[in-house]
Amino acid sequence: MGKGSIMKLLGILILILVAGCVTTIESDIPFDSREVEFVKIKGSSTIKGELFALQQGGGVVIGAGREVFLVPVSKHQIDIVKKLYGNTENGFRHAAFHPKVKHPAEFYEYQIKKITNSKGEFVFNNISPGDYFLFSAVTWIAGTSTQGGTVMQRVMISQNETKEVLLKF
Repeated sequence: MGKGSIMKLLGILILILVAGCVTTIESDIPFDSREVEFVKIKGSSTIKGELFALQQGGGVVIGAGREVFLVPVSKHQIDIVKKLYGNTENGFRHAAFHPKVKHPAEFYEYQIKKITNSKGEFVFNNISPGDYFLFSAVTWIAGTSTQGGTVMQRVMISQNETKEVLLKF
């Protein structure tokens, strides 16, 4: 077996090992839709903001055309967020180390999704007052590696309030 064949085999083995390392995170707390029913009621509050990433070299990557999720806080979601980010206020997780997250199908009925504009701006209008998590991702390729990752920010909003958020890392 030549040196080239050994290197190919070694590369394949590394890919298999890395693929096997992808973990799935689940909550130990069952999802209870009664905790988050408020999200389905039309409210008079607004959360708006900008999504971007600050690179180590000082560059700014705008989160244009990205999904932003508004998820009501529940015991189930708090458990997931603590496992992912280590806290429930704000956090960043590098794209290369982000596990899959498993929720029950019903969970997805209680999140609201928006797409950012060309400036990375997003708006959630007519939402009910409550406690929410904002999630999104900004990723880009540098050389051969994926940079960036996911970001989380907790937001509490009152009736008739407009809150501005910088969703960044």
